[in-house]
Amino acid sequence: SKRRRPINITNKDIPLFEHEFEKNIRNTHLFFLNGIILEDIFVKSLINPQKYLTYALNYSTVSIISLIKRILSFRRGLNTIEQGVWIIDDWSLGYFHWLTDALPRLLASKKENDFYPVILPEYFRQATYVAESLKLLNKQVVYYNPLIPLRVKNLLITSHTANTGNYNHTLINELRDKFISGGGGDRKVFISRLKAPKRKIINEQEVVDLVKLFNYQIHYFEDYTFSKQIEIMSQTKHLIGLHGAGLTNMLFMKKGGKVLELRNINDTHNNCYFSLASELSIDYYYQLNEGDNNDTHIVNIAVDLVELKKNIEKME
Repeated sequence: SKRRRPINITNKDIPLFEHEFEKNIRNTHLFFLNGIILEDIFVKSLINPQKYLTYALNYSTVSIISLIKRILSFRRGLNTIEQGVWIIDDWSLGYFHWLTDALPRLLASKKENDFYPVILPEYFRQATYVAESLKLLNKQVVYYNPLIPLRVKNLLITSHTANTGNYNHTLINELRDKFISGGGGDRKVFISRLKAPKRKIINEQEVVDLVKLFNYQIHYFEDYTFSKQIEIMSQTKHLIGLHGAGLTNMLFMKKGGKVLELRNINDTHNNCYFSLASELSIDYYYQLNEGDNNDTHIVNIAVDLVELKKNIEKME
């Protein structure tokens, strides 16, 4: 994967991105396993471990003693289904990871077998976008109680299509094409995190006042259904947002769109949206902002309004 550089990159900021300019994306593998027993969200109690399984699932191994205890616990009851496909890991309930890690694994599995249902723990029901996205992809789901072991006679497992924050170009674009048809438009959208529990813009009202001068709409994606988010973003040409799950919705933008990510200063690690924009043929812009924490996942930032105005004008 050779990434397109940020449109507004400066020489002094190259170190923030240069380790992401080119990445090797490993092949995706499919594994067919028989008589597998699942217990809780982690598939750690597999009766017949197979080569590459840890690689496929991204789970740690379990000790022999722990495995024996789990096998003995199966005496309390065992449900059985004929077949299913496994596409999740311990991060998959998050919006970004569900869309960019789990669903590409589903598309890879569909190329081999399109009629196996997806197997998910029951508490995945709490994330409405899980059921909505699978319905849009015409995929059936089997939810199971993680407290009761589930035996799957024929289990298809898809390995990760790329390390998280990286993407298989073919699959991520195929995923976009399955979610949007037609669309296109000139919407300008600013993603607000005012209702988010963390990672906020300290001077958000001033930022909102500024972006409105450039005809940006203010949206709170947590208030919308998954389908509504797709509808809005498929009509969006320009997108601005703080580093966070909302930027994942660029997945529903048409090629040729423009995204401005408000980043935590000196963060060289969290480049997942830079990489995603490149794979989707979207122009990527960035702005570095002073924050109250070095950890991008919990930082609150103060946006330089003069710099923001310049970047918006560059995107026009």
